[in-house]
Amino acid sequence: KLQKANQQLDAKIAQLSDKNIELFKANKLKSEFLANMSHEFRTPLNAILGFAELLRDKPGADIEKSRRYAENIITSGRSLLNMINDLLDLAKAEASKLTLHIERTSIQQLCEGLSAFFLPLTEKKNLALEIEVDPKIPLVMTDSGKVQQILYNLLSNAIKFNAEGGRIEVKATTPTDLTVRIDGLE
Repeated sequence: KLQKANQQLDAKIAQLSDKNIELFKANKLKSEFLANMSHEFRTPLNAILGFAELLRDKPGADIEKSRRYAENIITSGRSLLNMINDLLDLAKAEASKLTLHIERTSIQQLCEGLSAFFLPLTEKKNLALEIEVDPKIPLVMTDSGKVQQILYNLLSNAIKFNAEGGRIEVKATTPTDLTVRIDGLE
């Protein structure tokens, strides 16, 4: 009986080992797909953004309308580019190839930039967006792109899921000398 149980156990281990190899291959294929897809989408998307910026700045018969259309193209293109960058970062993280670009960063400037970026969306939904950054926050050493991406995702979700006429508050503080805390409230 013991020998039969060991044989069954060996068979189960072999099955699990085969499944594990299949999962590893599938995960590798997924990561390669995400990396390739992101690369293939980036080139034409950057061209779209470039042409939209040219359209926005080109004098014409209906300048205001052209600028409005171009701004919509640029905003949508940047949003799509951010999603592609998210996918690429996910693939890099899974492949252990994610690199950070650490630099001196102003939390105040990051928050102000995001506030300006989301202003059209908050106005469209009649949302109040209040950003309060403690003036005592010094420049911090971090990957500003990753912090900006996190804040972009949080604000995007706050706008998306907030009821019309609502309020979104972002507050940046320094609870300790070595910590910057950014809170969002709806």
